[in-house]
Amino acid sequence: MRRRNALKYIGAATLLGTSATASVSGNKNDASNSAEDQLYGQVRRAIKREESTKAVERVMENHNREYKHLSTNATIDEFDYTDDDLEEVDDLLESDDSEINPEDRYSESSSELDVLVYEHGNDNTVAVFTQMTLSGVVPRLRSCTDVDDAIGISFNDDHWSVVGTPNVYVESPNDAGFYSQSLQDGGLAGEIDLVETPLVGGDVYVELYSALENLDGVAGTIFGSYAHTTASAIGSIDSITGGPQGITVSLSPSTSTNVAWDPAEPVDPAGLF
Repeated sequence: MRRRNALKYIGAATLLGTSATASVSGNKNDASNSAEDQLYGQVRRAIKREESTKAVERVMENHNREYKHLSTNATIDEFDYTDDDLEEVDDLLESDDSEINPEDRYSESSSELDVLVYEHGNDNTVAVFTQMTLSGVVPRLRSCTDVDDAIGISFNDDHWSVVGTPNVYVESPNDAGFYSQSLQDGGLAGEIDLVETPLVGGDVYVELYSALENLDGVAGTIFGSYAHTTASAIGSIDSITGGPQGITVSLSPSTSTNVAWDPAEPVDPAGLF
């Protein structure tokens, strides 16, 4: 089971990998950009630490920013599988089909999703991080390297709009890029190409960042989410939808691909803008 940390609300108180940026619109308060960039870098380092909750708290206190941080922390062993999982792989190994090999994917309960929303230096704006640390091993007949994962920040586009320069990042040797289409009803997403299986590549850190401007004074809920996928043959992401919920990912071809798990965590940004 995972342990969920409560939402924290504190008042007044460079990484190797592949990343992609996308300029959505000009920042309105250019004088504050350097300060926001420095804070962004410090948050990135803090969120990767083992004691990320305490590290983030220290950064926010040092910068006198209010924030909310939701984390689902893994509490189980590195290898996460049931007797049925092992039996499935044993049957495969004993089969006569030498062209099929057992694969593996990451474990949902061993992986950790963090969603951090904090007060931005620009008026009516918040900064949003969605971070996923992929961990654990689950043997399966489908591989997590044959179809891209997705990471998302989603919201009601009546209340929020993306501003500035979003960033999507994944540790090397994996690749990251933005989903090329707009998310229906509000949001943005990145596509994550995992090039090594969990047994080979080990833990992988993934991040999506964006500043969001509030449009009407209503603090609509912001979601951070991740979709971990598997396939028995090369597949692709067909569509991603957003809105006031976690992202929903459709894959192609549907007969050989599936979303293994897709957690979504909501944060209420009231009081942060």
